[in-house]
Amino acid sequence: MIKEPLLHAANWTHAGDIRPDFADLASRVDIRERIDACSKAGFRGMGFVFVDIENALAKYAASDLNAMFADGGIEYLELEALMGWSAGDDKVVDDALRLAETIGAHQIKAVGEGDVEAPAEPMAPAFGRVCDRFADLGAKVVIELMQISNLDTLAKGRTVVEGAGRANGGLLFDSWHVTRCGIDVDEIAALPEGVFRATELCGVPREMVVPDRFDEMVDHRMQPDTGDFDNAAFVRGARSAGFDGPWGIEIVAAAHRALPVHEAVQRSADAMRAVLASSEAD
Repeated sequence: MIKEPLLHAANWTHAGDIRPDFADLASRVDIRERIDACSKAGFRGMGFVFVDIENALAKYAASDLNAMFADGGIEYLELEALMGWSAGDDKVVDDALRLAETIGAHQIKAVGEGDVEAPAEPMAPAFGRVCDRFADLGAKVVIELMQISNLDTLAKGRTVVEGAGRANGGLLFDSWHVTRCGIDVDEIAALPEGVFRATELCGVPREMVVPDRFDEMVDHRMQPDTGDFDNAAFVRGARSAGFDGPWGIEIVAAAHRALPVHEAVQRSADAMRAVLASSEAD
């Protein structure tokens, strides 16, 4: 029997009608509905921003929340996005660790600095310390390469991750950022095993849809079986680098947010399966 790939729905895929805004990231959709939508679509992994777990724990006991995950067949949990870690902000790491322990998180998504000119080399020791904090939980810490951060190239990301040298640390590759950062899939395929640790697929148009890169990033992504970026080739490159899931999807788009949550999540699951099937057939 062929094993069903573990599909992972990153936070914005199921957060409902909330546009990412650093001033207010909280979903307006009850976490129970989000879990139900992902469970029915066949997702076994879910990601959440930290505030959504804080809000859920204000409404539900931790034991009840964890029972919801278990009852929904959610086996893999991610928290995002860890910021300030490279400057030695112990509080943000402490808060993230507390939430990760509470829900048994498997993965913490970290991002680089907003100052795009900040050098990567000094971040490696700090990343190593962060990885060590989560190692006892058996949790990975993954850095998402992003066009809007100082870690916007594969070389910079490798500098931090390989400089830290931690077994539970690695890079997260997002289709949109891979495209907009100009990262070649062949470069990804040639990575040493253990560097590629997480993925978020989406559909990406070849040319920018709007001139503002933040607006494009949060309003104009598509399902991964559409767009100009070859997600099937991306999946094959990931496998060549030693990665084989969980296969994450992140749809951050105005059109996606406008749909009912169950419909939006089901569309994403169907698109992910189509891409994975295509990656095997090509």
